[in-house]
Amino acid sequence: MKNSLFFSLRTFDQTTQLIIAIVCGVLLGALSLLFSPLSTLVILLGLVSVIAAIKRPEFALLAILALLSSVVADTRIPVINIGTGRIYITEPIVISLFIVILVRWLIEPNFKLAHTPLDLPILLFFGWAILSTIVALLQSQLQIELMIPEVRIVSYYLIFFTITNLITKERNLKLLIEGFFFLATLVSITVIIQYVFGVTTLILAGRVEALWTAGRAYGDVTRITDIVGEGTITVAIITKVVMLFISKPRFKGWVEFIQWLIIGTAFVMNFNRAHWTAAIGVGLLTVFLVRGIDRQRFITWLITFLLLLPLVYIPIIINPDEKTSKFITASFDRLRSIVTNETLRGSSYVSTITWRNFEYQYAFPQIMNHPLLGLGLGARYRPMLAEIDHPDFDGRHFIHNGHVWVMVKTGLVGYFFLMWFCIARIARGFKYWRLIPDSRLRGYFMGFTLSFLALMFIATLHTTFMVLYWTPVIALSSGVNEVMIKLYVPNQKPA
Repeated sequence: MKNSLFFSLRTFDQTTQLIIAIVCGVLLGALSLLFSPLSTLVILLGLVSVIAAIKRPEFALLAILALLSSVVADTRIPVINIGTGRIYITEPIVISLFIVILVRWLIEPNFKLAHTPLDLPILLFFGWAILSTIVALLQSQLQIELMIPEVRIVSYYLIFFTITNLITKERNLKLLIEGFFFLATLVSITVIIQYVFGVTTLILAGRVEALWTAGRAYGDVTRITDIVGEGTITVAIITKVVMLFISKPRFKGWVEFIQWLIIGTAFVMNFNRAHWTAAIGVGLLTVFLVRGIDRQRFITWLITFLLLLPLVYIPIIINPDEKTSKFITASFDRLRSIVTNETLRGSSYVSTITWRNFEYQYAFPQIMNHPLLGLGLGARYRPMLAEIDHPDFDGRHFIHNGHVWVMVKTGLVGYFFLMWFCIARIARGFKYWRLIPDSRLRGYFMGFTLSFLALMFIATLHTTFMVLYWTPVIALSSGVNEVMIKLYVPNQKPA
């Protein structure tokens, strides 16, 4: 019989329950007097998070993801103001998870800290980024208001450790994974609703604008990109595509098919060719990885897709002026522009890349001048440019290329630690995916691996390594894969 604080149960009589209620009421009143209503709410939610994290840490992790990587803009996240800084409500939740790990390690004889080959590179990357920032701060080269957001972004990589240490049972793992895809579905529904509203009514933070492709305007087609749930949708759809090849379909009541369709539709609505190219590349790579029955399953899906494809053109044939027809036409035009000569000669996509050359002109000399420590998180790497910066946007600290961003801010050493983590993460995925016995979990495992590979490509054009709504998704998918290795791969059990 376990006598741990976390597993013991007590039955209180009515008198004891009354005393507890009175004490809680007094404490609540004291908090209300000492703090603002919002701060009191944050404290109470933090206490609830600690209690929930003790028994079901996956709920706390999903709460973090819901607040940071779904539809909640960072300006809408409840905060506690502390001097010149502020604490997001998600941070007490993360701290509570680490407190649970520490307390269990101290008082539970059978609880041991989990160790993975990814631990060291993550810690070294985080530690080096903080070191470079402290050095720059001591040299008075940083502004606090710019430093804190980037330190926050890097800190969320550490969620990885809460997953590997607290998600230790299959039921916790499956709930966390299914919760992630449920959240991706909700985000996707919101994106579709935003598309219906168009650019006149905004319900999502990000770029909601009329679509342009290769110099052509699609006035009735809305592009929804750079939203908070971007990472969640992208990882979810890439994983779903991989699962078509690897896992056995479970279309009971067509629920899963509808989920796939909703997430896929939202993914298309971002009209982001870098993300589309990465997803297509992952699909092609999966064809070469699978074999036997998995390859037969792919052929089945391919034939089904080819048979259903003509149905997509029905709305265009019936009424080409309908909004659905215009969306389908714009999607195929956008997809075709990836490989057409028009795109290669100078479409808006290439023009965007060329336009960003000014960032490299300033970034590379900074890397050469600060190769070890970089400039520090939050540092400005270029001067104010009249043709780029304006009162609503100061991009002196911003770089579209996530790889270059890390090099500039943390130096080549910090970038080496991040790439160590990335390469090891992908290598372990390719090494162990066939050893996961359950086909559905195997699909999740390989999907998360290939979505991370896609992320590395996307990061050459977008700031995915250094965006607040991406790092929790990166940490979650990486941690989930390591938990699956420990639970299901022989000789990989926790020590």
